[in-house]
Parts: sequence; structure tokens; C-alpha cells
Amino acid sequence: MEKMIDIHNHLIPKFDDGPASLEESLEMLKHAQEQGITDVFATSHFNEYIPPEMEHDYFFKLQDLREEALAQKIHIKKSRVTTLCDQGLYVLIEFPMFQTPEGIEEVLFRLSMENYIPIVAHPARYQMVLEKEERATQFVQFGGLLQLNAGSILGHFGRESQKVALKLLRNGIPHFIASDAHSPDGRNFLLRETYDFLKGKLPESYLRDLFYNNAKNIIDNIRIDSVTLPAESTKRGFLKKLVRKFR
Repeated sequence: MEKMIDIHNHLIPKFDDGPASLEESLEMLKHAQEQGITDVFATSHFNEYIPPEMEHDYFFKLQDLREEALAQKIHIKKSRVTTLCDQGLYVLIEFPMFQTPEGIEEVLFRLSMENYIPIVAHPARYQMVLEKEERATQFVQFGGLLQLNAGSILGHFGRESQKVALKLLRNGIPHFIASDAHSPDGRNFLLRETYDFLKGKLPESYLRDLFYNNAKNIIDNIRIDSVTLPAESTKRGFLKKLVRKFR
């Protein structure tokens, strides 16, 4: 595969738990470029409420990184907080790693009813999914798309996380694979290695969707259809209650 797009990364220096300096950010981008990654989404951690000073700091550092990357012939696009590519459509959501907060499905359904498309980040890393694999498919049932981490597929987060990730892929459920890169020496871009690992294990057309086509649809503001899942009666009952609630 010649071109790939990475939709989940922490590239802004000294902002969250990503790179500690502008130099580290640029090193990560060079590594991405070497892998054939054409576009990178800067997706730093934000909570529901974003203080104005935090937003200003984010965009100042993003612009600084963008200018330096262009000077070094590394392409990086400017985007905005909240929806991916500032298109007002796709929202990348990350849940607590070791907790099971109440109302996850309701949050996904509410976003869907408000015409957003939520993308659930790295479901194979959540303890609630490792304990109960069907939680991942429930995310999809209630309007979410799934983004797997490359590290989960390669086994970097343990055997159980890898097992869940590969099972989801065999069933054709996820729409994206991303690096969730944080630093040049720790968790860096891994799309090329992951593609090579999956090549021959999954249909090539599905791999193109996972690594490029679906992410390109985000950039082009094209809606991606969710996969069709068989619904159990209990889940249908909960879904009906939500539909009545939001009518």
C-alpha cells in the first residue's frame, strides 16, 4: 500500500502526554512520512469543557509545528478542535481505560441523533471490552465507528488486547487503524508495520479502507456507513427506549 492516513495521534509538543518538544514532534512526522503516511490528524486529549487559554495554547503550538514542518518539507494540515478536520461531522471519543462509565451507549446514540458520527478510539484496550468483548459491537450498534490501535494488533498491549483486535478485524467491524503515536522513542507511527502484519490475513480491499479510504472520507466530509450487526432482543429494547427518549 503506497498511501496511508493516520487519524489518531498526539503530535502537539508539551501539551498532553505527547512529545516533549517541537524537535520530537518533527521526528515523529518524519517517521510517518517514511512509512508513506500522507495525512496525520493531531488529536490531543480534550475534555468536554475546553478553557479558552487551553484552546489558544493548542492552536499556537499547532501553527508553530505546521510552519516548522513545512520548512522541513513535511506536510501537515491545520485542523480544529472537537470534530475531525473541522467538518462538523466526525468526533473521536476516548473512554476511561480501566473504568466502565455509565451511559456510554447513550452518549454514542445522542451524538448520532444530533447528526454526528462518533469514532470510538482503541476499543481493544478498554478493560470493559477485554472482560466482555461484545461491548465493542455495542458501541457500533449505538452509532459508533471503531478505530483500532496499531499497537493492539501487533501485541504491544498484551495478548488479550491483540486477540480482541484481531477478532474484530476478522468480523469486518472496525473502520480505522491508527497509531495513537505519542513520542519518537516510545509509541511512534506503526501503520506500515501493521499493514505488513495484516497483509494476506484480510482482504486487500478491507485493508485499503482501514488504512486510507475511510480516513480520506473524513477529510472529504463523506459519511461512512456503519457495519450491520445482528441485534439481540435486550439490546433492541434498550435502543427502542433511547429512540423514544430523543424523539
